[in-house]
Amino acid sequence: MAPLKGCVVGHDGVVTCPFQDSLPEIPKGSIAMHIMRRLEENGSKIALTDGVTGEHLTSAALRQRSLKVASGLRRRGFLQGQVLCVIALNDLNYPALFLATALNGGVMAPLSPGYNDADLEPLLRNSGASWIVAGEGQEEKAKRLSERVGGIKAIFTLGKEGVQGCSSFQELLEDPGDLYLPHTQVNAEKDLVMLPYSSGTTGVAKGVMVTHANLAAAYMLFRDKRTLGLGTDDVILLFLPFCHSLGFIIMFASLINDYSAVMIPKFSPKTFLQVIQDYKVTFMASVPTVVLFLAQAPIVDEYDIASLKGMFCGGAPLSGDVQEALQKRTGGNLTVRQAYGMTESVAPVTFCCQENRVGSVGQVTPHMQVKVADLKTRSLLGPMQEGEICVRGPAIVPGYYRNETATSGAFDKDDWLLTGDVGYYDQDGFLYIVDRIKELIKFKGLQVAPAELEGVLLKHPDVVDAAVVGRGDERAGELPTGFVVLKAGSLETTQGILKHVEDRVSDFKQLRGGVVFVDSIPKTVSGKILRKDLKKLLLEKENGRVNAPL
Repeated sequence: MAPLKGCVVGHDGVVTCPFQDSLPEIPKGSIAMHIMRRLEENGSKIALTDGVTGEHLTSAALRQRSLKVASGLRRRGFLQGQVLCVIALNDLNYPALFLATALNGGVMAPLSPGYNDADLEPLLRNSGASWIVAGEGQEEKAKRLSERVGGIKAIFTLGKEGVQGCSSFQELLEDPGDLYLPHTQVNAEKDLVMLPYSSGTTGVAKGVMVTHANLAAAYMLFRDKRTLGLGTDDVILLFLPFCHSLGFIIMFASLINDYSAVMIPKFSPKTFLQVIQDYKVTFMASVPTVVLFLAQAPIVDEYDIASLKGMFCGGAPLSGDVQEALQKRTGGNLTVRQAYGMTESVAPVTFCCQENRVGSVGQVTPHMQVKVADLKTRSLLGPMQEGEICVRGPAIVPGYYRNETATSGAFDKDDWLLTGDVGYYDQDGFLYIVDRIKELIKFKGLQVAPAELEGVLLKHPDVVDAAVVGRGDERAGELPTGFVVLKAGSLETTQGILKHVEDRVSDFKQLRGGVVFVDSIPKTVSGKILRKDLKKLLLEKENGRVNAPL
């Protein structure tokens, strides 16, 4: 296929897809019905394999399983519009749970099994859930939450062992399927089908309202061969959590295409590498922390990952140096591309699909629009000018569940989603992310981008991971402060790290808040740095801080 031309930049400064004129129509109606038709067409194709147990489901078997679960839920009183929360690691039954809920006109709220009771309770209350599905090891947590929140009609468990006070998911699989209603009517533009929760890196997580129409736009994007460029011989590894928007949408994409998909319950270095080797994985969606692992971890050399030819990274910005380091380690056989999106966009907003530019998150995807606005005047900016990235399109969600204040603050008067990300696009429409507006450090009135300093720190040969936050200061406002994870056995000192940064950035960007050595950088499952946790840790370590001179 011929290389992409540059993105279309309108007279109004709006950037659109380079192949905007050849886009297929977005499907109408219930997204579940479109997926079920694809499963029926794929028939005996293996839809999903558990890379640990070897168990697999064909498309036909997944379709039948979904019908049974839909009927079983309806038999127990599941009604259109009700919310079913899933608290589980990746599981072979996850797709059937989603499809069954959607077929009944319900809403699935995927919640992280890594959250504790205090994290989950406000989300469960906000969702108004009537049903809970608990993965193995999550049963008692689900029972405690059910008692505190109230209104839960049943808890289904995915584990093999029965749990008192809960019903087994196996009961749904044994349903005869006769209560399934094939034509549940939905208003695709208004009716919700999913309720994922934003990661809450700077505050309380919010319920993101995903409609059938939003997912239909994602369906169209991933059905287009120009997006991932995968064929029938490809094998994609699903290791990102299905409870996270990126993990879910990649699982979703695998169901409607003809390549093979292998999943693992969660990322574990040995299991991850073993599955790549055993199943000859050719492609995966990843996050920066895993790209960094593949680029640096010694254990990678113990496995044969030569089959891996492609990867796209999302969830958080990826340093161009790390991107190049992984490609170099694999002898140039692995192409690492970046994508840009968020829970609120459902599908990628930009993607390096056919042309790859290191450091860029790609060009605008079909049906999406992007503009860059000046941070102060809000006027539209042109190429190579930094401002807030704003996005619009059919995959953009209508807002936050039961939170009108957050919804009104997230959009402008023309329905552009204000991402809070600072970036720019080049002459060909390739987008580059600089940082988050809320994460910019204000030093004596000057803006310092943490991501830039983190990229500098990661260039140090002894630094495995790094993060930068602002420490409050009466004179300067905020002082850039580095958190650094060193390689095992490293004898590098604070002064050595400060000197490394000093030699590479302007004076106002220096780490005047000092350096804190830590064992790990707290991050979300998508790789976003939890800066609020670092600031809390900074307060706890105040007495041991080493300062650079002001």
